[in-house]
Amino acid sequence: RPLSNAERKELEKYLDFSKEGGWRDDWIGNLSFIDKDIYNPDGKSRDRSKKPLFHWADRGKLSWKLLKNLVRHIYNLEDTPAEAKAVIANGDFDSVSSVQQAIRRLYYDPSVLQHDGWTTCKSEEPIGASGGPYRIGERIHWEGSEGVVIAYVHDNEIGDLWKAMYIEDLDTFDLEAEELEEARRGFERRMKLKEQQANSKGGAAGKQEQPAQKKSVKSLATDFHVQGVEHGIVLAVSYAKGARSGVFWPARVMHFSELERSGSQKRLAAKQKVDVVFLAPYWNHQVANGGRSRTESYTDSLQRHGGNMFNSGPLFAIERVDASPDSIIEYPYIPENGLDIDELSTSFRLMGLPKAAFSRFVQSHRLALALKTFSKNVMKSTAATEIDRTTANLFEAHALAGQTPKFPDAVLHLPFEFILSQ
Repeated sequence: RPLSNAERKELEKYLDFSKEGGWRDDWIGNLSFIDKDIYNPDGKSRDRSKKPLFHWADRGKLSWKLLKNLVRHIYNLEDTPAEAKAVIANGDFDSVSSVQQAIRRLYYDPSVLQHDGWTTCKSEEPIGASGGPYRIGERIHWEGSEGVVIAYVHDNEIGDLWKAMYIEDLDTFDLEAEELEEARRGFERRMKLKEQQANSKGGAAGKQEQPAQKKSVKSLATDFHVQGVEHGIVLAVSYAKGARSGVFWPARVMHFSELERSGSQKRLAAKQKVDVVFLAPYWNHQVANGGRSRTESYTDSLQRHGGNMFNSGPLFAIERVDASPDSIIEYPYIPENGLDIDELSTSFRLMGLPKAAFSRFVQSHRLALALKTFSKNVMKSTAATEIDRTTANLFEAHALAGQTPKFPDAVLHLPFEFILSQ
């Protein structure tokens, strides 16, 4: 049965609504009050320590009553889905631990998650730049404990979002794209460390084969080619702070004559990298992460930089990326067809980025297609010759730096704001 007015007011009193607002707009938000730190309802006035209601309910009758009343209130809310009500109704309310078990299940029960729009089934192949539901089941290490990804959803404001669960206590938490990458790398580091520890006990077998494999990877990077590079525009992945892993963004490949090589730079290393200029990047490397070493989520960045964070950075960013198909691919649009806003919208949705970054995405493609059109129609750029590739090699640059056109300085120095205003 629903709470009476007296029971509801009693709950609001001990949840301290007078100082911190009232009930939330959705049932899952109200459910979070169970984990809110409050003063002990059964304690004396001088006891000023704060703990969640679950903690106090195991120690006092009033706290136990408040816990059950809070669950009753959530059960009777209009927006509480039938799937969640079924979980609550089938719970055993004879003890605090049984109530806690039923409530925790609401956060990971597949039927409840699916009702809230989450995908709980792993896809057969990666979807979009981040992988989407393909990453369900992925093992991670987050905040000192191991966990597993259990669901995926795309949020228009945040972008791609995954729900994960700690293996030890079944507590759930949400991860944005940057956080998921950090958690995945954390798990891989732990597995690698365990493997090294096991190998140190079992001998060093297999180490002699590593140099030959490393050499073949270098050779592939040096010979790497991208279709259409003769017009200078490609899609590339940035590794700068604030950029999301696996997201391809319009970029211009720099000509070898634009590059400056230091004498201390290793020749082979230079030929395995490609210098590019990202056009209207959505990330702002000048403010991203605030100089901290830990990856920052989009939500945290938004709180620090405000809603214009995607448009506050420079209209270009120079970066050296790997010469591989994982980092650089062909630019898909041609001057004859122009840009189609519906096609751009479809491509953007697969990137897993927040909706607020779309305007920057359109700007980047406008700049990219403008440069490609100039290269094709004015410069009449053609595929590079063997002489061009040899010259790039002499300049200790990757072959792509000799296959890309050398844009006139007047074009490169033309303000991008002017191009976008046309």
